[in-house]
Amino acid sequence: MLIATWLPHAMPYVGVDIGGQILSVGAWTALKEAVDFTIVRVFNYNNTVDITAGPTIANAYLAGFTDLSLYWIPCVKGSLYSRTYNVTCTTPMEQLESVIAHLNSYNVKFVQYDKTTDVPTRSPTYSPTLTWSPTYKPTLAPTHTPTTTPSTGPTESPTSQSPTKTPTDTPTTVPTTTTYTPSFVPTATPTIGAKVWRIYINVEDSIPRRFFTNNSTKNLEYLLDLESAAWQYGIQLGIYTTLLDWYNIIEDLQTNFVNPFRDDPLWTPQFDGVYSMDFFTPFSGWNAPFIKQVSGGSSEMRRIGSSRISYNYIKDEWQSNYTQSTVVVEPKWLES
Repeated sequence: MLIATWLPHAMPYVGVDIGGQILSVGAWTALKEAVDFTIVRVFNYNNTVDITAGPTIANAYLAGFTDLSLYWIPCVKGSLYSRTYNVTCTTPMEQLESVIAHLNSYNVKFVQYDKTTDVPTRSPTYSPTLTWSPTYKPTLAPTHTPTTTPSTGPTESPTSQSPTKTPTDTPTTVPTTTTYTPSFVPTATPTIGAKVWRIYINVEDSIPRRFFTNNSTKNLEYLLDLESAAWQYGIQLGIYTTLLDWYNIIEDLQTNFVNPFRDDPLWTPQFDGVYSMDFFTPFSGWNAPFIKQVSGGSSEMRRIGSSRISYNYIKDEWQSNYTQSTVVVEPKWLES
């Protein structure tokens, strides 16, 4: 496994992002000598949780990392990919709850922001079905014996009659996609309590679109529903995109468009190896990026995962403001 081809030297605040692989505590410890934060892929375009995310975040925490975030490749209903490979993209709420359940199994939690007290003026599309609490306990089977017994028995005895009908539903076709399986046992234990700051949603695609739909309004609705779901759990989001991708996927030909994510932190690539934000041209309400990805590969590499580790840069003063925030801002599309 390739850990790094080079390491930055004496940079103010540098991080790495990875996907589809588990780094051991030892590997993270080596990286800790050169980097300060990490962003790990947690959700895939084929509507599956990246099962390497939990153990990788847990191992990073054991190695001393505290600035931990995740990135997310959307599975959007109606995309060319989902239709071609018969992939059922569940609702954004269901996708998020599958991620939360996976992270819970490694005792990895989100930093619990205090939500604003304003009541949303529009009801969210989805409601949470999981119970979320900072004092989460594993759902293990009870170890005590009940102290009471039923006062009466069943009023009817089960019959031995066989079903009179056979199922008529035809099983759905299983998508022909590859699921990553770790080749070794994670080194982290599920009792360490790592905390994740936020999830960055990848908004990037090819032209013509493969992983988003051809309807920019539908693509925007997916992001809005995902932000609504995250807000209900007190989870902050960020956006990973470029000017070209954002206009291709979200704004397209929409007129008088006001970006509802303009106050969310922007993560954007510029593979020049330069630790500076001077490259950036403002677009769609973003006047500056929060994170610059200074090395890496194509969007396809981020999507499928690889042995590469990409480097990222955050200005010192921006990082301190970001990690000290404890309020999750109500999504602007929910405001009056």
